[in-house]
Amino acid sequence: MPRASPVSSSPFSRLQSLSPSLSPPPPRTSGKSSQHIKLASVKQKKGKATEIQDDDEDNVAPLKKKQKTTHICTTETQETPEIIRRYEILLTSTKQMTRISNGVEYLYQAARTLPRHVGTCVNYAYVLTEGLHRNGQWERDEIEQQVPTWDPWWEVFVYFDIICKQFPGLHDHMRDLRERPELVGQLARWMNSVAGKARGDDISRLKDKIISLAKLADTSGLEAKTSRGFKHPETGRMLCPIKLLDDFDANPEKFCRMVRDRKEGHPRVGGGDYPLFMYDMKAYVPGKLKPGFLKSKFLVDCAKVVFTGPSSTSAPDSELTGRSKGKPPICRTLNMTSINFISIVYIAILARFCLNSQSEWQERDIDFSSEEFMCNVMTISMRSDKWHDELCEWYTRQLFQQVCEDEGVDDSVPSAHELLLAEIAQEQEEEAREASIVEAEEDEGDEDQEEDEGGDEDAEGVNDDEENGEPEEQPAASAVEAPRHGSPQARRKQEPKGAALDVARKATNKGKRVNRDGSV
Repeated sequence: MPRASPVSSSPFSRLQSLSPSLSPPPPRTSGKSSQHIKLASVKQKKGKATEIQDDDEDNVAPLKKKQKTTHICTTETQETPEIIRRYEILLTSTKQMTRISNGVEYLYQAARTLPRHVGTCVNYAYVLTEGLHRNGQWERDEIEQQVPTWDPWWEVFVYFDIICKQFPGLHDHMRDLRERPELVGQLARWMNSVAGKARGDDISRLKDKIISLAKLADTSGLEAKTSRGFKHPETGRMLCPIKLLDDFDANPEKFCRMVRDRKEGHPRVGGGDYPLFMYDMKAYVPGKLKPGFLKSKFLVDCAKVVFTGPSSTSAPDSELTGRSKGKPPICRTLNMTSINFISIVYIAILARFCLNSQSEWQERDIDFSSEEFMCNVMTISMRSDKWHDELCEWYTRQLFQQVCEDEGVDDSVPSAHELLLAEIAQEQEEEAREASIVEAEEDEGDEDQEEDEGGDEDAEGVNDDEENGEPEEQPAASAVEAPRHGSPQARRKQEPKGAALDVARKATNKGKRVNRDGSV
C-alpha cells in the first residue's frame, strides 16, 4: 500500500477544504481508555445510583421486585439529556405543526440542509455508527497511511464531521448516543428520509428549467421528462461522454439507440465517463479531460437555480426570472458565502438526473451510477490540491461575486460607479480649497484694517513734521510695495495681480504712490 506524502500534502490536509467546517480531529489518547467497565447491577437508594464493577458481581444481590426495575428506568429517563429527548420526540413528529409545538422544528430544518453539504450518496447509518464508535477521533498516523482514493473510510472521516457540525447536539452528546444504538439507527433512517425530501425539492427547482438553461437548438418534445435522455438527440448529446463526442456526431440516432439497447459493443456511459454538459468547451482541449471539467456555464446556472435563485442565471427565458413568493434563496437560509467541492458534485448529479428520462429519482441510469461518479470526482479532488482549490474559488466567484461575462476581458477599467465616486471626491476637494481661500481672504481683510489704522497715525505724524518745517522725504522705490505680514501664503495673496500689478509698476517707475484701491 503506497504511503501518502508528508503532512503538508497528505490526504488529511487536502480534505480539510472539502467543507468550510471541516477541522483536524484531535488525536485519540492511549492507555486504558479502550478497556470498558461493564455495569453488573444498579442499586437504587435515596435517588442515587451506584455503579458496581465486574469484580464485585458475585456480591450483588438480585433484584427481587419488578417495581425497582421500573423505578430505575424512570430514573434513567429523568437523567436523559434534553437533546436526546428532543431526538426521540423528533422521530415521532411527522407534521410541521407538531414539530413546532414540540420545539424540534429547528432539528428538522437542520437535517434538510444535509444533502447540500454531504451530497446524495451517503450511508447515514454507517457514517453515524462508525463515527460514534470512534468518538469522532482519528489517529494522525492512520490518516496519513490511507490511500487518497475515495472509499467508506474517507466517507466516515469527511461526512461525520460535517453532519456533527450541521445537526445540533450530535457532537456534544456522542457518549449518550453510543449508549442508545437503536436511537442512532432510527435517527439515521430519519436523516436519510428528510435528506431525500430536500433533494426532491432541489430537483423540482431545476427540472422544469433545465431545458431553458441548456439553450438547445431543438426543444420539441422535451417538456416531458420521460422524453429526455438518450431518447432525444439534444439531451443525448449533453449526456454523451466527452471522449465519444465524435462518434455521437457521426450518427446521433444510432448512438442513442445503442446506448438504450445496451447490446454487446454499445457505447459505455458510466460514472467514469464524464459527459459533455460538465465541460466548458471554450477551455476544453481535445485529447485532454482536465481542462474545462465541471466549469460549463450550464452547470454554473444549475447551481445558481438551486442556491441563489433562478433570477441570477444567464438564461434569457422569462420564466426563470420569477421567484417563489415568501421563499428566500437557499444561500440566504444557509448563510452561504462560498461553495465547497461536495456541493458542486451534488449539483452535477442533480443536473444529470434532470437531463435523463427517469420519472423518479434513482441512483442508476443505464450504465451511469451516481455513487461511482461521486467516488471518481472525489478521488480527483483528493489527488490535486491545485485543481480542487481553483475550482471552488471559481464557483464562489461565479455564484456570489460580480464577474465579467467573458473572464478574458480586462476588468481593470473603472466602471461608471467608480468614475462617479471619483467626481464626487474631486468636487469635495475643490469646495474645501475654495473654503480655505475665503478664510484666508477674511484673515487678510482683518490685517489690512489694522494697517489702515496704523497708516492714519503715520499721516498725523507727517503733518506735524510739515508744520515744524521739516521737508517731506521722497518715498523710495521699495516703499511702494505693499507691506508684508503674516505667513508666506498670506503674503502671496497680498501681492497685486493682473492689471493692478501693471499700474503699480508704472507708478513706481514715475515715483508716484499707489493707494490700496489701486489708484495712483
